[in-house]
Amino acid sequence: MFGFQAGKSTGDAIVAVLDEINRLRSQGLKTCLLSMDASCAFDLVSHQLILGSLSRLGIGNKMIKWTESFLRNCSLSVKINDKLSSSWTPDIGAGQGRRFSPDLYNVSTLTAILWCITIFSVGFADDGMDVISGQTIEECETKAQQVLEARKDWYDCAGLALNPEKTGYMGIGFDPKPLVLDGTIITASSSLKFLGITIQSNLSWDKTIDSLCNRIRFAASRIRTEGRFFDCWDRKKLYNGWILGPLHASALAFLPNLNSSQRHDLQVAMNAGVRAVANVPKYGYFNISDLRSRLNILSIEQITEKIILQAAWKRKGEFLEVNNSLSGPSTRSRANGNIPHPIQKGYLGKMISTSLRRGWNRLPVAIKH
Repeated sequence: MFGFQAGKSTGDAIVAVLDEINRLRSQGLKTCLLSMDASCAFDLVSHQLILGSLSRLGIGNKMIKWTESFLRNCSLSVKINDKLSSSWTPDIGAGQGRRFSPDLYNVSTLTAILWCITIFSVGFADDGMDVISGQTIEECETKAQQVLEARKDWYDCAGLALNPEKTGYMGIGFDPKPLVLDGTIITASSSLKFLGITIQSNLSWDKTIDSLCNRIRFAASRIRTEGRFFDCWDRKKLYNGWILGPLHASALAFLPNLNSSQRHDLQVAMNAGVRAVANVPKYGYFNISDLRSRLNILSIEQITEKIILQAAWKRKGEFLEVNNSLSGPSTRSRANGNIPHPIQKGYLGKMISTSLRRGWNRLPVAIKH
């Protein structure tokens, strides 16, 4: 689970899915993705499931009784304009917007991990994705149907309502046959949207980059119009929020693996924002590199490197442990805190974890320690 946990984000969840796909494909396995959506999950989850999960985790009786009181001694009402409905006390749900609701919902989903122990699953609040693999396409399709049915059973036991129309299914590099859920046929698509990122069947980032470029250009036009009475540094604040904000959302999942054409398209779109901040015409020659330097705005290559190094530094405990466990003579590389480079052939070279291990070795010694 990645939702509502310190130090974990949607980007981490997406990276976990993509790295697992590449790891399985490096072993020659066929892979497919299955994403499922629960309607009103926070409002429908079973109280019995939450309390039972706390008990199995070894939580004390006093805390369980407090949680039961928190869940059940709560009155709700609906207000529309100045009209307030009568109140009622729900017997299900963790409650939307309540302080402990995210933690209690996370507890309720622990049993979902045990329901399908043969597959790799990533969850973020009520959004989840399963990575399913098999030696052949037929085996992969059979497992996908089994996982779908097992997930449906868990949703029923948890009191949640599974939405078949929002269930996504996609083969990586092949077109799997449709799945069937309660008479509803779920056809495989060529792309899936998960936590704001579009994952394509061919693992290309064309759709994500096209969407991001359009959003950046629109933001650049807003900076030019709405920031026309601002000074340069106030327009840069808009640039940071409206352009760098969307770019950095889950950036670690896709920036390290972009090809030269995608990087170029992204940089051209960002240059429109640089022109808007500097208040220079949309068209005509200007030294954009000089403008970026004067405004202290990073290029897409610099942003990519920064994101990789920051993510590598966050895993410093793991990498320092690897360095300390190395045997053999002491070398300059080991003294600098470096670790052996991972295998970078084929699909393993596309894993974000591979980029982070390489990035760790590029960090200065002072930052590592």
